[in-house]
Amino acid sequence: MITMEIKNLSAGYGNKTIIRDINFSIRSGEILTLLGANGQGKTTLLKNMAGFMKPFSGTVSIEGEDIRKMDKKTLAGYLAYVPQNHVTGIAFTVRDMVVLGRIAKCSFYASPAKKDYEEANRSLERLGLLHLAEKNYQELSGGEQRLVLIARALTQDTKIILLDEPVSNLDMGNQIKVLKVLSELSDKGIGIIVSSHFPEHSLWLNALTVILRGGTLTDYDRAEKVITGETLSDLYGTPISVRNNNGSRYCEPLFVQEMQNKFKNTGESA
Repeated sequence: MITMEIKNLSAGYGNKTIIRDINFSIRSGEILTLLGANGQGKTTLLKNMAGFMKPFSGTVSIEGEDIRKMDKKTLAGYLAYVPQNHVTGIAFTVRDMVVLGRIAKCSFYASPAKKDYEEANRSLERLGLLHLAEKNYQELSGGEQRLVLIARALTQDTKIILLDEPVSNLDMGNQIKVLKVLSELSDKGIGIIVSSHFPEHSLWLNALTVILRGGTLTDYDRAEKVITGETLSDLYGTPISVRNNNGSRYCEPLFVQEMQNKFKNTGESA
């Protein structure tokens, strides 16, 4: 079992601190979600966890070793990162984009082998993308590109996957598909760390949940303990309740309840 630990982490850009004194850990096989309003430091935290930024202070470590002291190949064996936005100036096919996830496993001068392309095809098939394999990645919709990047992370075959808002720009069907894949990967012993604007997803995944406010960690526990109406109302600046429906919990803004009562009182259907 692999453990990733974030200890006393502070980071930002230039002289501006975005996140400060962050502490939590995750083990392989667990799912952890990062919740917070826009600008609270979720992406900055993920980039530091991926080793793309040098923190002002504190450490990100895997199995007790600071990731900044690892060579790139070793780190790539532990971590895969799915960014929120991705732009490439090269006209890769979808299959070639996904097989890039295998590069860290190739020797320095070697090209991806047949088995690497087979792994890429399996990842594409898992996400229902195999029919797009020969398409130009740049010509896909934003949602399709996001799914391709997730397939690339699967192909990398790591112990931990970091995903920055992986379901943004996806329709409901594809959101559910991604959540199911993340749950399946967790069951197979892979650690999943996801930044999200959907508190319900944390509840659905029974995830460990970190809540960021003003760049600091204010809550860290299981979703069912952390995600409350009071917490969400404060976090997003609008009244929200967390309700139970046949054993399932969901988040509902007060505005929705008011509209439903309005329709009910006028004899209309919501």
